[in-house]
Amino acid sequence: MNIIDRLKQRAKENKKTIVLPETMDIRVLEAAEIVLKEEIANIILVGDPQKIKEQNPNLNLDNARIINPNTDELTEKFINDLYELRKEKGYTQKELASRLFISDKAVSKWETGASIPDTSLLIPLAELLGVSVTELLLSKRQEAAPLLDTAEVETVVKTAIRYSEENAERAYITKSLWGILYILSAVLGFLTLFLSYLHGYPSEMSITGFCMGAAFGAYFVFFIRTKLPQYYDENRINTYTDGFFQLSLPGISLNNANWRFIILSGRIWSVLAMVLFPALSLFLHQFYPAQVWIEWILFLVLTLGGLFIPMYVVGKR
Repeated sequence: MNIIDRLKQRAKENKKTIVLPETMDIRVLEAAEIVLKEEIANIILVGDPQKIKEQNPNLNLDNARIINPNTDELTEKFINDLYELRKEKGYTQKELASRLFISDKAVSKWETGASIPDTSLLIPLAELLGVSVTELLLSKRQEAAPLLDTAEVETVVKTAIRYSEENAERAYITKSLWGILYILSAVLGFLTLFLSYLHGYPSEMSITGFCMGAAFGAYFVFFIRTKLPQYYDENRINTYTDGFFQLSLPGISLNNANWRFIILSGRIWSVLAMVLFPALSLFLHQFYPAQVWIEWILFLVLTLGGLFIPMYVVGKR
């Protein structure tokens, strides 16, 4: 049994309850599923139960307790203890608010029960008050767990670092592969346009399609944010704006559950568009030279059917 397995076994023997507030992050929910499956700890998720389950239908979170901070009875205990914890650390409402980059009125509302902290503030709030998120939300101090020896601590840290580095490396490799694919598609599309030029013309449709694919592809592959701000997960927003780029999908709520699939559909369409539009135009010009309208019908079909319809489909996730 290796060190990680021994740590898991010790956790099972001294089973604790862990509160995870960042339920809009798919990685947190995937980790919760693993912890529950291996019975390492009891899990409490903070968020809207219906929304969590609807956005993550493939995850088995049945054994997790989901607390809705707007309705759960534990919220009352939290409000009652927040004042005592703040006083214990010697913070005024204004001092606590300044450290959280919020107004002191917000802290006052928490302590009077007029409102509750946003889930994104639970971790920094717990750190400032010197408790864990679990202790803060459950209003119960936990007994200190047996200390790990130095070798165990180093192993856990190295494992966490390696896991983080592997995730970052995978993300970098994925982006690099899409970058290579984008460049190859751009070169192949340009050569096809040049071949069309040698045959007497590059059509407007082929140039327009190639340029659209190149422009969209450059953004989707190299510049787009792969994670949306948290307020997208908490509100129904159908428009994404980043500088000059704007994507609007009426009827679709953009969030971190569907955003990566929307990016993927945009990347796939872009690299295909740079090749397909010039190739189709060259083909049609050879066999149907007088039927320019066919090119534009195909252009509309491939643009709407190949880009926006897939985005709507994956956006329903």
